[in-house]
Amino acid sequence: MTYPQAFLDALKFTLLWEGGYVNNPNDPGGATMKGVTQTTYNGWLKTNGLKSKPVKSITDDELQAIYYKNFWQKAGCDNYTPKVATAIFDFVVNSGFASKTTYGGMQIIQRAFGLGDDGKVGQKTIDGINGIDEQTALEKIQSARKANYERLGKSPKLSIFKAGWLNRLAQLNTELDIDLV
Repeated sequence: MTYPQAFLDALKFTLLWEGGYVNNPNDPGGATMKGVTQTTYNGWLKTNGLKSKPVKSITDDELQAIYYKNFWQKAGCDNYTPKVATAIFDFVVNSGFASKTTYGGMQIIQRAFGLGDDGKVGQKTIDGINGIDEQTALEKIQSARKANYERLGKSPKLSIFKAGWLNRLAQLNTELDIDLV
């Protein structure tokens, strides 16, 4: 499959932070390979008529397909500027958006834009995000993301991830040319 360049560019950034295999007991995502959880991988395999297998064995083609369908498209990223799409994509990957029970980052983004918080991306969400200039939209997304990391970082179980989350956010702000403290 040929993917949009904006997706490939966003994925390249995200994969800098979503390394190899991890199964940290403090991470609610559980076993994860390059940011794809075992649960997400199982769901994708089942949808494609394939048997479950360890997420450690995910191929690059599977990884791209999962990230494109379950994150990029589900978050409506084809509807935004490349910078806004990258900010949204990286946040939803980092916050477990592909899960059936949580929409993580998208809910936080919707709240930041005053769009409710059902986590589902429809025309209201797309129009709300696109209804302001790109720089302001990026600042809203990244500020909301930072506040979320600060909140989550207060949890004893999740506090070990806080510095990494904030470093990732700072690097993305640099990439997107956003000046946030």
